[in-house]
Amino acid sequence: FVAWKLNTLWRELNAPVSVLPINKLARIARSSLRDLSAGRDSTDVIMNCYYSMSDVVLDKKHIDRQASMTPSEFALQLEQAGLPSDAVRRLTRLFESVRYGGHRSDPAAVNEAVACLTTILHHCGEAA
Repeated sequence: FVAWKLNTLWRELNAPVSVLPINKLARIARSSLRDLSAGRDSTDVIMNCYYSMSDVVLDKKHIDRQASMTPSEFALQLEQAGLPSDAVRRLTRLFESVRYGGHRSDPAAVNEAVACLTTILHHCGEAA
């Protein structure tokens, strides 16, 4: 039993990133779209979306994104999980702009975030 448990843990820790739970990422995208539609502060929504997706990676791969990964490295993790590269990169750029650039999200950024999140939802097999 102990050997089986250790083997299970080892396989989980060494599983490829592509087995990230797409349904969890889709829920985050849907929630973020809902928040944007409800008029929540877009800067907060973009940052919360990014951090929530980081938590999914942390839970599945035991990777502490804040301590060891740049936003671009994290985006690569999401791409390797099968999410659409263009949408992930654009969301990452929006995150970097509001997080590190001190910029408030303007209507164009909100529209871009909505487009990215919608693309991610469609990719996960869900309607926006």
